[in-house]
Amino acid sequence: MERTEFLPYSKQYLQINYSILLLCVILPLQFINFSGFSQNNWPCGIHDSLHIQGYDMMYYGADNSSNTWLEKYRTPGHWIPTDNTPVKTILVNWIICQKDDGTGGWVDSPGFRAGVDSMFTYLNEWYSNSHPKEYTLTCEPIIDYITDTKVRFELNEIIFIRNTTLHRTLNGDLVIQYLEQHHPGYKKAMSHIFTMPDPQPSYWGYYAVNQTFDQSYVLTAHSMYWPFVVYHDHIHHIAHEYGHALGLHHTYDSEYRQISHYDFLDDIFGLCAEHSCTCNPPQGNVCYLTHNCFWQYQPGPYPLMAGMPNPRYISPKYAGRMHRALSLYKNIFKVNNLPMHKYVKERGSYINPLYITEDETWDFAIKLYQDIHVESGTTLTITNEVKMPVGGRIVVKPGAKLIIDGASITSAHDYPWQGIEVWGNSAQHQWPNSNGTYMQGYVELNNAVIENAVCALNLWKPGDYTKTGGIAYSTKTIFRNNEKSVHALVYRNFHPTNIKEMEYNSWFDNCTFEITKDYHGIHTFYKHVDLNQVNGMKFKGCDFNLSPEANNVSDYNQAIAAYSAGFKVEARCEGLTSPCNDWDRSTFNGFRVGVYAGNSGVNNNSYLINRALFTGNSIGVLSNNVDNAIVINSEFYSAKNQYNWEDCTYGIFVESGAGFTFEDNKFFKQAGAPLSNYIGIGAFNCETVSDIYKNEFTGLTAGNYAYGKNYPDFLYQGLEYICNINTGNWADFYVKGKEDDFFSGIQSKQGSTLMPARNQFSPTGATWHFYNETKNLIGYYYCQSCPGHYPAYVENVTREPVSVSSNCLSHYGSETPSTSIVLSTASKLTMETAFAFADMDFNSVKVLYNDLKDGGSTAGTISDISQALPSDMMELRARLLGDSPHLTTEVLKLVADRTDVFTEAAIFDILAANPDELKKEELMKYLEEKENPLPDYMISILKQVAEGTSYRTVLEMEMAKYSHDRSRAAGDMIRSILNDEELDVAQLRLWLTNLGGIEAERQIIASYAHAGDFTLALALAETLPQTYQLAGDDLTGHNQFVSVLQMQQNLVNSGRNIDQLTQSEQDQLRIIAEADNAVSAPMAKAILESFYGAEFSRCKPIDGTSSYKSQPATPNQLAVAYGLSITVKPNPAKEWAAFDYTLPEGVETASLEIVDANGKHVETIALKGNRGQQLIDTRTWIAGQYIYTLNVAGFTQSGKLVVVK
Repeated sequence: MERTEFLPYSKQYLQINYSILLLCVILPLQFINFSGFSQNNWPCGIHDSLHIQGYDMMYYGADNSSNTWLEKYRTPGHWIPTDNTPVKTILVNWIICQKDDGTGGWVDSPGFRAGVDSMFTYLNEWYSNSHPKEYTLTCEPIIDYITDTKVRFELNEIIFIRNTTLHRTLNGDLVIQYLEQHHPGYKKAMSHIFTMPDPQPSYWGYYAVNQTFDQSYVLTAHSMYWPFVVYHDHIHHIAHEYGHALGLHHTYDSEYRQISHYDFLDDIFGLCAEHSCTCNPPQGNVCYLTHNCFWQYQPGPYPLMAGMPNPRYISPKYAGRMHRALSLYKNIFKVNNLPMHKYVKERGSYINPLYITEDETWDFAIKLYQDIHVESGTTLTITNEVKMPVGGRIVVKPGAKLIIDGASITSAHDYPWQGIEVWGNSAQHQWPNSNGTYMQGYVELNNAVIENAVCALNLWKPGDYTKTGGIAYSTKTIFRNNEKSVHALVYRNFHPTNIKEMEYNSWFDNCTFEITKDYHGIHTFYKHVDLNQVNGMKFKGCDFNLSPEANNVSDYNQAIAAYSAGFKVEARCEGLTSPCNDWDRSTFNGFRVGVYAGNSGVNNNSYLINRALFTGNSIGVLSNNVDNAIVINSEFYSAKNQYNWEDCTYGIFVESGAGFTFEDNKFFKQAGAPLSNYIGIGAFNCETVSDIYKNEFTGLTAGNYAYGKNYPDFLYQGLEYICNINTGNWADFYVKGKEDDFFSGIQSKQGSTLMPARNQFSPTGATWHFYNETKNLIGYYYCQSCPGHYPAYVENVTREPVSVSSNCLSHYGSETPSTSIVLSTASKLTMETAFAFADMDFNSVKVLYNDLKDGGSTAGTISDISQALPSDMMELRARLLGDSPHLTTEVLKLVADRTDVFTEAAIFDILAANPDELKKEELMKYLEEKENPLPDYMISILKQVAEGTSYRTVLEMEMAKYSHDRSRAAGDMIRSILNDEELDVAQLRLWLTNLGGIEAERQIIASYAHAGDFTLALALAETLPQTYQLAGDDLTGHNQFVSVLQMQQNLVNSGRNIDQLTQSEQDQLRIIAEADNAVSAPMAKAILESFYGAEFSRCKPIDGTSSYKSQPATPNQLAVAYGLSITVKPNPAKEWAAFDYTLPEGVETASLEIVDANGKHVETIALKGNRGQQLIDTRTWIAGQYIYTLNVAGFTQSGKLVVVK
């Protein structure tokens, strides 16, 4: 083929006298001679009669066998336009094929373009104003009729091609191929090709489809012989060929003649054969309507495809065929019109919806130009593909059903459709009546694909809170590239008989939610699932994915986002054994946050995640102010991805959560993930008795990170780490608080002499096994005989060996849990008994503990000390020593201040007799900084004394054990109630009352708020300050807690929802959030980050530059005070190591103890002399890390020795 190119208009290429052309354009048509170029004399080049046999209808992908198809949608009568039918405008390109030199045809000029515009004006006049037929039929049908076909044509562009070969061709495929190569934008419109073949053909033109490129076109030959565009026969010719493009056939040789045929045009042929018919048709058939057979006896207007003059009659079923061709885009009715739907200009949804008023089954592909409304009492079943208009909706009204079975619903364009709206009834339950009818809209999806929607499943009528509660059941369905896939909000399901609250009646089984690299990016993607104040949505074996190549994704994206909402994420059992040996887990991949759950204190909704896999997320689970959460049997492979603006990641992050269960989970840094601080579980300000139990942490910055206050009232009970396994972490446990905050910390005793903590520490690579940067000393009780249980590298942690141990049995986790989440009647009785005994034991010890505290009366003891005289010292000293070790910080501070009564030695004796209280940095700092501080050496000795134990220590360990026992029993009951299908509110409040404490009280308050009784909720809240003696930050947090509750009460009273806050209300919440109070800030954060785009940092500093330490408390300071020091060289050592030591003045003997990284004894050496060097042979030692400890006169100093080979 010769090289060709498009050339702009230039006068040198003009071949036509445009003064004549312009004259022709503006002259009235009646002055133009039309007689020489009728369609009758220049026949159409398409022979659709060839397709009658064996090509009646073709479809790709289904058998089209439903009654809906057979009796309705395939028939042209169904598609006859009405006043409510959307207008469909076909875009057309005119392709002008000139010779190489620009001659031989029309050329670009204003006059020519005016002629083309005029042609489209006439075409649209024909199609918008069909003339009534004047001919009569023997058997006339009765058909409702409008003169407008509701089809229009519009010029898209004119393309000039200079190519002599194409100028002379009759083969339109050659021109299409050229356009593909040189003008790819042509595809948005049907191509109308104009050529000048030589020799001249016997027909004027034809319609065809290029199969290779799936493009429809019309080719017109020799129209360019005439300089003007608009004349009657030319209009006739083009209107005729465009009719072929829209599914019309010749009435003289190509139409169906069988009267009973679904596609028979009785509004053209009548319902019986005409008397003038000479072709003797078979019984039940009619004749073709030809000039000789019929038309010579009848007046016009004639049918558009009759090949007669005056073809201005476009019958109702003609028009129906056109709309059918533009809608049933995978069906061929005699002539291939499949590409035509792509050229319709209208993209948005028409104002009038399509109403489904009787049961229908769509087993055919269809493109829609308007919304669908499935009316109450009807069912629409879709088993094929549906293409929706931009912004188009499928509305399922209350009492209606939509079943999508093996079908796909997508946008017809490169812009999203709106999605499926499942309208509910917020005042009704979600269960069927005896006839199987629901009072909510109902959608069922099986092996379906829902894609490119703004919100794939919106389970309410947007903006109308009386129509929440739509139902959705989804199995093996793909939700692809939707801005949001599921949205459910503000609905409470209930039992139809006893009215108890029940779980939301919807689930998603083995579904995929994905944003791929092909996401349109027109709307920002935030989340796949959006839940707001609903409870019990279920996801089983579902996959949630976010491609890193997707466009326009929010940095704060989430797979599931739940605001004050409860849900369950579980696995599907695909095995055949019990317990199951083959689980299909739910997965979350590539998100900023895999699962977000936040609660503002308005209900008790919680969540369960069981056997999920989190990969490549910056935060796997972010839990903010949600109580009683469960995450078990799950794996987390965290990665700092492109959405993470912070220098930290978490497997699980929980803030201000009570009663949670994180058990039998595994945490890793994902292979190849970039540098960051990788944390397994972060627990921030969880002020309750709770356990993090039996998890595994591998290759992380910190396996567990606790920040802030993670205990309720007293340090002896709170967050405890039990039975966790660590491998290769920088820090296994890292505890931190705000600077100069004396209240930060976790439970002061991890494990006890009754039962050690049973955590296993990283055998290699750890800088810290247990790092405590808070002001409160931690006592760690480890199994002395268990390999890997000794915490070698600690800070502000005492290590207490325990000779007993026990296996770590699974609670909810593993394949054989000891406890079911939803308890049976027998299990409830067992749990009630366990709680009763634990509660009795706890209270018995607590009574004794309180009786001993400060001699039974703190106020009395303070009064006695305050009023004491110097002469009272000996008696008061003896009494206070007798009350020890049960004196409180308040009393001990007063003793230290009364230097006018007590000598330094007496003060020291009293302080040293209370090692448990000395564990508090608040007291130690006070002793160091008070007006008359104790000598440094006394302070140093007291710090060592603080590591000791006492009878009070035993009591506190017993209370800690019993408090955890009672909390586990009560927690099991509460979580059982919350996860049951029916919510027993009375039992919930009873067990929260049994559990006790201010956090339980706040949950009771939330239960009243959920019931709509804000008056009672606020009344109960007002009692808390006095009941729990709140002051300072605690009182401030409580007051802000109440203000958030009042704000939500105001929303209810004013008929607003949580996403309708005023700017003033939002500003109030921001102030609360930024104040970062442990009680109120999480509530404000939950609202702001769920609805107002707020972003809050979850990163707290981790000191990665700390020197390696292995001592419980400030050994360097002790060395300065007492002259104690020890160093080793070389380090690393290979064959030997020399220890240089100095003992305190006057001390001549000491012992040097060496253990390996697992705490196993290696060697003990007796040292003699105040200072010296001890040489040790290390040739037989295994390469690794060793801990040496110098013990002398009650003091110790430790360090690390590395042996290499």
